[in-house]
Amino acid sequence: MEVKGNSYFAKDLQEHHTLYMMDDIECLGNETSLMQCNFAGWGIHNCADREIAGVICKTPQETCTEGFWKCDTGNECVNINFMCDGIFDCTDNSDEADQYCESPTALRLVNGTSFNEGRLEVRHLGIWGSVCDDDFNEDAAKIACSQLGFAGSAVIKKNGFFGKSKGPIWLDQVSCNGNESSLEKCTHWDWGEHNCDHEEDIGLICSNILYVEPKRNSKNVNGGLSGAIKNLNNRASSPEPVSCGYQKDRIFLEHDDVHFRVVKGSIANPGDYPWQAALRTKGQDKTAHWCGAVVIASKWVLTAAHCLEGYPKGAYVVVAGEYNVDENEGSEQQAFIEEYYLHERFREGHKMGNDIAMVLLKGNGFKLNQDIQPICLPDEDVDYERELNCTISGFGSIENGRSAYSHKLRAAWIPVQKVDVCKMAHIYGENIADGMFCAGNLSGGVDACDGDSGGPLACLDNGVFTLYGLTSWGQRCGYANKPGVYVKVSYYKKWIENIMKIHA
Repeated sequence: MEVKGNSYFAKDLQEHHTLYMMDDIECLGNETSLMQCNFAGWGIHNCADREIAGVICKTPQETCTEGFWKCDTGNECVNINFMCDGIFDCTDNSDEADQYCESPTALRLVNGTSFNEGRLEVRHLGIWGSVCDDDFNEDAAKIACSQLGFAGSAVIKKNGFFGKSKGPIWLDQVSCNGNESSLEKCTHWDWGEHNCDHEEDIGLICSNILYVEPKRNSKNVNGGLSGAIKNLNNRASSPEPVSCGYQKDRIFLEHDDVHFRVVKGSIANPGDYPWQAALRTKGQDKTAHWCGAVVIASKWVLTAAHCLEGYPKGAYVVVAGEYNVDENEGSEQQAFIEEYYLHERFREGHKMGNDIAMVLLKGNGFKLNQDIQPICLPDEDVDYERELNCTISGFGSIENGRSAYSHKLRAAWIPVQKVDVCKMAHIYGENIADGMFCAGNLSGGVDACDGDSGGPLACLDNGVFTLYGLTSWGQRCGYANKPGVYVKVSYYKKWIENIMKIHA
């Protein structure tokens, strides 16, 4: 056990907000609880704001769990982040010993079949650990190989190709420019900070031979792409899920009256929108809602391209199966982003043109169950001009001009407007480009709003919900003659399938 004084575990506490319950505590050591010790009395104290006591309880162990380090003598385990922080945490003070704190950083390759290949490990504080493969680029690979004494090419091997490390994951989000003298001088998260597991340990194959990739024959490249697109027509090879578009209880039928009604935005029932996902940004101790997204397969979600501007991919968390952000409902799952793909013509010809992006999730993505289900994708030639009554959903703002997002998933039914209506001069005119459509009541009222971007507009089609649109943009929220503007998903069906096929 170790005592930590000076509010060690309450650094962020605001001044004059401390309620002390006990002061001047004196124990003999034979008490069974703190309340049996002598103290001044409940609520009686003369303590200042920065005198909150803290303790670290240490349990003797033969081995330490992940994220902990075993002191040199005895069986004490301390948090690895407490090493070399200027405070003695081990009884033998070994966590502040020079042999660890002044140990130089080093690299090695392990578990390969030859000396020039293996899992990349880095020694920090005298402890060997691994490097996560997130954003680990070719320049990083070349610098690591150069640091190991290899002057030639470097090949990256991801997804734990050379096995899993048993040490800590020391580095994540490593990205180099190519002019750094060592890997540690490249951009990366703080030592020990990561969102990975050891299945993402990076591996390298280093060489003293400089490999120059031959120029590709454009005819062969085009032929290969054409072949890939032709393959998409084969249903056996299609990445689209076999089952999609069903709510939890699967009670909706094609002729249900709900297909024809529009209601004010209301709180969604658990299980009603199992394809709904949300992009969140990570803060110091919690995540914050950023945008909507849609599950189309266990490892893939769709969202608006503009939702992925402004932050690196490591800053996002994708959540599905959630209906109330304030409660643990037992249905929620979260996943991190392996990679995302903005449409290559995003913002081309229009500020919000081609506002669509594919997000590939890490690992196995979401575990599909009754609470998390993919939505169906429409056919390329689906008719948007017929009478359609569709549902929108999201955690976005429920009031125009306010950025306070809803803590509960909300949904509403809205009509899809014909393109000629959307292009009327007093509505959006020529701002409606190819790949866009508008939906909502022209009298105002129900509409998507801030924070709903990237979320689904789903229509009940032949008994299953189909993703006709992604929330993209609009002028204000819920105003007359300003319905929401959505990405026309059918327009991008081939692009979606191609991305899934190439990056399967």
